Amino acid sequence: MGLDASNYSKEEYLLYQIISSAELILDDLEGGCNITERTCDQIQLADQILLDIQQDLDNVNKPSHLK
Repeated sequence: MGLDASNYSKEEYLLYQIISSAELILDDLEGGCNITERTCDQIQLADQILLDIQQDLDNVNKPSHLK
């Protein structure tokens, strides 16, 4: 059963889709699937991009007295 996009903001829906994709990859790995070094590099890049976004959001949303 998939997500109903109408229940979420665009951003929330996209993040849930990312989480779902990551869970599917984990399931494949737990099932014995192997990934290439190129794919591992792509996962690391995706992780870094998401971390950068999170840090940007954290900096934007900090109370002004904590900046």
